Amino acid sequence: MSFRASRETTCPFSACDGSAIQAAGDRRSRLRGLTGRDELPDVVRGMQDRLRGETSRQQAMSMLTAAYILAGLRLPPDEVDKLFQGVHEMEESSTYQAILERGMERGIERGRIEEAKAVVLIAGTERLGPPGEAVRSALNEIDDVNQLEGLLRRAVRIAAWDELLAPPDPSP
Repeated sequence: MSFRASRETTCPFSACDGSAIQAAGDRRSRLRGLTGRDELPDVVRGMQDRLRGETSRQQAMSMLTAAYILAGLRLPPDEVDKLFQGVHEMEESSTYQAILERGMERGIERGRIEEAKAVVLIAGTERLGPPGEAVRSALNEIDDVNQLEGLLRRAVRIAAWDELLAPPDPSP
């Protein structure tokens, strides 16, 4: 990857003729003049308008998605969401959709883990009474659904909470 600071700019993207980078360089002084976050919505709108006018829909989607992700390196999520609210090209981006899909998968897995912890506590409480803080703390450290399911099977057979997290008895 290389960039040369001249009118003839080399760009690593196949669809880029260098004019966008050159034009961005010509406008750097405007960006240096930004005084605060209150000006960012205008920057995002300008970026969106320019991309709509000068690139294909696919390129616009990719670039707006990249801008959204990069903005997250400097701004809290709620501010980034507000800035890019209504940027429909980004929402149609396959990259954006993939990020959402991964997030949903992680959320589902996190939900399975939390539900398994709750079920272990409910089953154990029914059989043994309320658990102590040490048991609650130890359960909160477990992030493996299979391990929690094993603890649930164990919780319905044990006589005391301290047996729940003890190593299994090796004897048959």
